[in-house]
This record gives sequence, structure tokens and C-alpha cells, in this order.
Amino acid sequence: MAIQQKNKLRPDDEINQSRIAADQRKDERIISHAPIIIAPFSTRFHREYASMTFNHSRNGMCLEAAEPFKPGYVLYIRLGNAPVDQVYHGTRKHLRTSTLAEVKWCREFRDNFSTYYRIGVKYY
Repeated sequence: MAIQQKNKLRPDDEINQSRIAADQRKDERIISHAPIIIAPFSTRFHREYASMTFNHSRNGMCLEAAEPFKPGYVLYIRLGNAPVDQVYHGTRKHLRTSTLAEVKWCREFRDNFSTYYRIGVKYY
């Protein structure tokens, strides 16, 4: 079980002392890799995106997605269909099965194959 310590590192685990001092997190971060489905919470359009948790806490989560979402968007998030015991690494503590959450930040990442986004959300 990997639990991030109270040193409050950025979600991408890169150490940057100025960002650590300004970090507003109050809860422990639990490293997780559970499949989730995210959808913008809107009555006008309905589109779902497959995603994956990166870490989570009592009040929010960091997820990885192929699409960016701007701060202020409201997302409906629910656990995906894959058996949790096969894909989940860590503890289920504080991981919600479904929730509404507000996007607080979104960062772009690139690897050798694609571009993806880490998105921080706060639960309602």
C-alpha cells in the first residue's frame, strides 16, 4: 500500500519547494489506478470518457484523461467496469463509486506515444 506522506508533493511527484509551500492540501493522498468514467455534468450534451485515477483523498482526486477540462467544469465521475481487485493498487479508503466534482486544475503531459492530461478535482 503506497500512501503519499504529508509533505504534500505535486501530483506528478516532481519536487518543487515553492509549490510545496503553497500547496493547499489537507488530506493524505492515496496512490490509486482504478478505471473510472468521467462525463461533463451538463443537460445539453452527454459524452463519457474512459479515464484512470492517479491518486485520491477524502475531498478530491487526481485523474488521468485523454481530454483536457478547464478549471470550473463540473464532472460526473463513476468507477469503471473492470474488476477492482485486478486493476486497483492501494486502498479503497475514500474512493467514491460515483460523485460530482469541480475541476480545479489541468496539466498536459506527453510521453513517447501520446498526450494526456492530469486533472485535479474537488468533490462536491
